[in-house]
Amino acid sequence: MNKPLKKAILITLMSTITLSCFSACFPTPQKSRNNEVNGIQLQAEVSKDERIPIIRTMTLEDYQSKDEAEKEKLHDSLFGNVEGDIPCVHLLYDNTIRFRVMKDGTAIATEKPIKVEIMPELTYEDEDKTPIVVTKTLQADTNNTYTLPLKHYRTQYETYFVDMYLYTLYYSVDGVDYISLLASSMSNLPDDKTPFDSEPLEVPIPAETE
Repeated sequence: MNKPLKKAILITLMSTITLSCFSACFPTPQKSRNNEVNGIQLQAEVSKDERIPIIRTMTLEDYQSKDEAEKEKLHDSLFGNVEGDIPCVHLLYDNTIRFRVMKDGTAIATEKPIKVEIMPELTYEDEDKTPIVVTKTLQADTNNTYTLPLKHYRTQYETYFVDMYLYTLYYSVDGVDYISLLASSMSNLPDDKTPFDSEPLEVPIPAETE
């Protein structure tokens, strides 16, 4: 390989690495936070948080065709590039996420109730590393909005917590099965407190599984 070609390849490689590192240092751009497939898009309002979650929608067939490494990469992307990139469910003030399934820009009711799987991210504090999955079924209201009430589904070891959650929604439109995935944090922090104010609990509070 001649020197000019080697130099060109090296410059291209370094530019790619630099761009990747640069992109990872900033929040996910608004235009990259949501997608649509066949005119179908899921929108979500998380608690009282004005931040837009990162949502990925695809046909269920497409999702099931992915291998485990591809699914893990997809799941990781939902938590954003930097701390604070995704919205938070503030349990003290508004414990809900409100969903709308959009078809060509209009909110619709799905053919069947939406199935939601709620999965808290386990940490070093959790002695039992068995994944926690809470399943709920959502019905549309008169405005074609689906409201998901949430609780704390992990054991609580300190007075205050900030946990990470993954949500997987299954639904059908026009005979096609879809899946949408998003993530949020969840916290019981009052507005005048920070995680540094938290203290270990003498007796952990069990998860609010139903």
